[in-house]
Amino acid sequence: MVHQHFMLIPVMTVAENIVLGTEPTREARVPRRARRRAARARSSRARSGFAIDPRAPVADISVGQQQRVEILKALYRARGRS
Repeated sequence: MVHQHFMLIPVMTVAENIVLGTEPTREARVPRRARRRAARARSSRARSGFAIDPRAPVADISVGQQQRVEILKALYRARGRS
């Protein structure tokens, strides 16, 4: 499901938003490099035009890019289930 109303945290980066909610539960955080790698992998596999800088704060990207981040989040979560 891709929400029509963005469910993104503006002060967090694209990569942090993509993995948000999928981190390990025991105080362990997903390393920054792993978040960026996951974001790049997802955006490079998606259709052209999905390449988004994983280090960019969500507040600084366009509305269209924010929609793409929502799609990348859905793809990231679907990968975890399959």
